[in-house]
Amino acid sequence: MWRFCLSYCACVIHYRTNFLRYFSCLPFI
Repeated sequence: MWRFCLSYCACVIHYRTNFLRYFSCLPFI
């Protein structure tokens, strides 16, 4: 389960400057 968290967190951090991209991380879970 922690792998999913790391992947999601990494995605969020990568797109932290673009909120539109941030929402693209939601289905990444």
